Amino acid sequence: MVISSQILPFAAIALGLVLTPGPNMIYLISRSLNAMNALSAGSIAQRLNGRPLWWVIQRWLMGTVLAGLAIRMLAESRR
Repeated sequence: MVISSQILPFAAIALGLVLTPGPNMIYLISRSLNAMNALSAGSIAQRLNGRPLWWVIQRWLMGTVLAGLAIRMLAESRR
């Protein structure tokens, strides 16, 4: 049997546990955001898959980025 004087503190604690972002809530939100990122990346990749111009652009862009990183590493090693 529940005593009526214990209902209000129990309800307040339960409400606090529901409204505060505990580890389970943070885990749930992060997993749902990761799932949305994966789905959007998959749909973008599916759209760009059949277009050869995008393959060429991607190769040039990644080559430029990698060359820039190599130059930066070379410049830092000479300091």
